[in-house]
Amino acid sequence: MSKNTSSNIPQWVADWSLIIGLVVLSVSFVNYGMSFLYPSPDYGDFCGHDQYQVAPVETETESACIDDGGAWNEDVVPRKIDQTTSTATPAVTGYCDRDFTCRQAYEDASDVHDRDGLLIMLVIGLFVAVFGFLRQENDILASAASISGVIIILSGLIRYWSLDNDWAQFILLGSILLVFIYLAVKRS
Repeated sequence: MSKNTSSNIPQWVADWSLIIGLVVLSVSFVNYGMSFLYPSPDYGDFCGHDQYQVAPVETETESACIDDGGAWNEDVVPRKIDQTTSTATPAVTGYCDRDFTCRQAYEDASDVHDRDGLLIMLVIGLFVAVFGFLRQENDILASAASISGVIIILSGLIRYWSLDNDWAQFILLGSILLVFIYLAVKRS
């Protein structure tokens, strides 16, 4: 890969040390950049920090729950009857999911964030990998870029893969596979 130096370290060890260092640093740089430049939505921005109460305020009527932006859920199993409760007090037959509406908005924003983050990571990874594969010299930089691109794509898939559409996933993975097959054929 590189020229022989006067060091006592075998050349292949020095080359692979540089390759591994470049791979780790470039993948870390891209992942940190994504976290820093494209932060994920914060739950508190959608539902407010008052939603994190240890013992949430009980909302005992469906209309009050809906007015507060929640969703009323019927009990799945019957509640135990409290013998001390007066028969004049109506029994509550469900519970209020107080943050239902804001949680839906948060999940929608998270889905858009994950989709966009996946596409950004795939584009960056493909660019880096193509740079490495198409580099004329078979040197440390070409090897490191090729490996880095593949790992960036893999980390994007692991980190942001939450698309609900099976066809979109199939087409996306097929497109990436075709690019890599093309690069393998071109290099041969």
